[in-house]
Amino acid sequence: MLFIYLIQLAIFYQLSTAFPRNFGNHDLSAKESTDGVARFFIIGDWGGLPIAPYKTPSEIAVAHAMGKLGKTFNTSFQLALGDNFYFHGVQSVTDPRFKV
Repeated sequence: MLFIYLIQLAIFYQLSTAFPRNFGNHDLSAKESTDGVARFFIIGDWGGLPIAPYKTPSEIAVAHAMGKLGKTFNTSFQLALGDNFYFHGVQSVTDPRFKV
């Protein structure tokens, strides 16, 4: 099963660098690697609060740490997995839960 996920991630990375797409304010792209190595973060089950401001101090600390590590290790992209919006979910791409 892990092998299948790794293959899917490799395909995602290759497609996102070979065919970057414009989704308006919601771009899906990855930086090209200069050394042929794909470096990335995967985070899942990051949850949040059901009311504004939606984020917790722990989530903010993790986001800052990921930003620093992303710069240090020159990551190409970050991938967020499921279980991100608890309770009532989100209604659209303009949902307040996406605002920073």
